Amino acid sequence: MIKEILRHVIHGFGYGSFIYMICIIFFSEQTHVDPINTLIVLVMSGLIGILSMIFDIERFSYLVALILHFIGTLMITLGAASLTLGLHEVLYEPTFWLSFLTIYIAVWIIIKINLHLKVERVNESIAKFHKRSD
Repeated sequence: MIKEILRHVIHGFGYGSFIYMICIIFFSEQTHVDPINTLIVLVMSGLIGILSMIFDIERFSYLVALILHFIGTLMITLGAASLTLGLHEVLYEPTFWLSFLTIYIAVWIIIKINLHLKVERVNESIAKFHKRSD
């Protein structure tokens, strides 16, 4: 169980760090990376990674798991944003909501493409194995 949690945390770190760097490159006016913001992003990303374990719960349909993950991710993101910007500032900022939705959708598209490519590789390996067996 600990190994599985760590795996999800590390995947969360990867996605969160990538998105954070993209946001700094394209949308930030500052040229340096703030250590406090970086730490907040890592904690937030790790928590979202752990939250992704909800997709492993078989009693939830994919849609239910996705809705719960979306709400949980929103709560974690609002908590992190309130630490740096203030909750009131974030709640009423249309840019936050547009950014959150865009990033959430983009990450899920990347995850779906990655999963599709992995499934294709496994299927190719199985097909090669069956050809050798014949």
